[in-house]
Amino acid sequence: FGYARQDRTMNQRVPISAADTCVMLESMGVQRVVTLDLHVGQIEGFFNRVLVNHISATPLGALYFAEKELVNPVVVSPDAGGVARAKAFRKTYMSKMDEIK
Repeated sequence: FGYARQDRTMNQRVPISAADTCVMLESMGVQRVVTLDLHVGQIEGFFNRVLVNHISATPLGALYFAEKELVNPVVVSPDAGGVARAKAFRKTYMSKMDEIK
């Protein structure tokens, strides 16, 4: 979702691009949207008539890296907003590592 990070206005008369994108998709007749790791879950709420299925890539990504048997891997977040996702990924990764061993 290309405008997932633009979910709020910074000042007056600046559009909420994520909401505008949702409106455009709805006006084109889109009936269902499948998203992968949205930056913020509130974007699902910008759709009024469209079914939204949000899928997390964490389980598949964690399994992929666990199978690599990395030594002392480090999980980082690109910004403060992603820290919770990075922690969740690390937790899932460690769980997959335990399953493999």
